[in-house]
Amino acid sequence: LITAGRDGKGKIWNYNNGHCLHELEPPCNNTEVSTLIYIDMRFSKFIMTAGWSHRLNFYLDSLESVPYQIPRLPTWLDDTVRGHTGDVLCSDFCPPEAVATGGYDGKLIVWDMESSSRAHLFIPRPPRDWSQEKLDSDCGVSCLKFLRNRAKRKMGTMLVSGGPYGHVYFWNTTLNKLMAKFLVNEADEENETDVTNVSAMDSDTHNDTLVTGDSRGYVTLYDITHYAIKSAELHTPPGVKVIPYRPLVVSCSQDCTVRLWIMDGRFVGTFGHPTNWQLEDELTFRHPYIPSDIWEANLPPDYEEKKAREANKLPSLTDMVSSVSR
Repeated sequence: LITAGRDGKGKIWNYNNGHCLHELEPPCNNTEVSTLIYIDMRFSKFIMTAGWSHRLNFYLDSLESVPYQIPRLPTWLDDTVRGHTGDVLCSDFCPPEAVATGGYDGKLIVWDMESSSRAHLFIPRPPRDWSQEKLDSDCGVSCLKFLRNRAKRKMGTMLVSGGPYGHVYFWNTTLNKLMAKFLVNEADEENETDVTNVSAMDSDTHNDTLVTGDSRGYVTLYDITHYAIKSAELHTPPGVKVIPYRPLVVSCSQDCTVRLWIMDGRFVGTFGHPTNWQLEDELTFRHPYIPSDIWEANLPPDYEEKKAREANKLPSLTDMVSSVSR
């Protein structure tokens, strides 16, 4: 188990007994680490961290005897010269040797581990008719995901990114081009200032379904089975994790709730909730009910006022006649 945090330190744990096996040498000035991935290149294995230092930090994971503090490998020259100019927010690895990183600077960079160099740079164009205030509200790449099954078969889109500008982007890293994009919240087109931020994403093993979490608190599932496959000219059309080999999605939120859902949208339950549920028994699922906090958050602003008005409303003559006749 590998963790990294705001103090810039990374640690490797034995999750059987909780013992800390190694520490990772922190980046300069102990800057916060915001993303961490494990890179398995068959004959070489690495740990990569990145964050507020704007640089990529690599550590060799070796079976040989290593010191308690694993030293940071030398910084790539290409990373220093042609890398991110802002905080690195997210990353992912695609075998055999591709690493993608997204940053607050709006850049999506694909790196070649073999040559220690930048292979591709993607910078989405901002919508023309949006105000500067609206563009600034979501200007970074907050999450990304390699579609490994498509990459293996060299099918169209191989990389998906969340943000900037409230969009989900589908990229072809072979053709070095944008294949498709869509706005997560269509209401953002009319909004003058704010844009919905895509905060997390994941995909199933076959890359048929894309799951996103956003700043509204919504977890959305998209069928991408045939989406962005061909290389034609295309126009614009919260943490989540897909459970492999089971049609389940786990979502977590800043309100400290962790919930389980079926891929078709049915709500299973909230972890730690007093109401028990069991995966083996669908009768214990909370569906069709939805969590009360979600229900209340989506009520119209004047709901309570209307409810009080209805409660204090005097019965009409028609109502009284109907009541007497019954």
